[in-house]
Amino acid sequence: MISLPSLPKHSSKLFIYFGIALATAIALVLLLRPTPVKVEVGRVEQGKLQVTVNVEGMTRVRDRYILAAEVTGHLDRITLDECDVVEARDIVARIDPLPHTTAALAQARSRIAAAQANQRQVEARVAQTQAAFAQTQRDRQRAQYSAETGVISRQAREQAELNERTKIAEHNAALQAAQAARIASTHVRAHVSATPSLLKKYFADEQSAHFMVHLY
Repeated sequence: MISLPSLPKHSSKLFIYFGIALATAIALVLLLRPTPVKVEVGRVEQGKLQVTVNVEGMTRVRDRYILAAEVTGHLDRITLDECDVVEARDIVARIDPLPHTTAALAQARSRIAAAQANQRQVEARVAQTQAAFAQTQRDRQRAQYSAETGVISRQAREQAELNERTKIAEHNAALQAAQAARIASTHVRAHVSATPSLLKKYFADEQSAHFMVHLY
């Protein structure tokens, strides 16, 4: 019969210590490891994503329309609200015209006088800017000749050219203002010419108490 040799006592103690250390290390790892994060798992599919944003905003009107009445009078309460849709020749307002022909004609004549005064003023401005432009043109020509002959510096010639361009711009602006004044004067004269007939129509037609303003 063969018997196995017995382990020394210090070897058995070493094995026990090693087991205790290993168990302690495993316990520390289990205690110190981070807690797992819970996640939701789902199936990925391709589709449309709709997102709704609710915020306060401000709208701006791109196209503005100005309504003009053919007669002067009192505007009745407007029944339309903002953002209402209107079409051509829809009634948007009603006006009670002034009942006195003399007052309407006096107002029209006053508008004619104001338009004529404005036209005379802008025409005088045109003549003034034209004379100034002619003077700067002559100055520029003299400066150009003097610069070529070495009498004046290049900076002086450039200043004369700048003055000429400035007077040209002022003269063009005066011409545009004069054109606008002539158009305004023509419009006022046409309005005054139409005023007596409109008032006569108002007095003759007793069945129609209001003139209608249409959208064109």
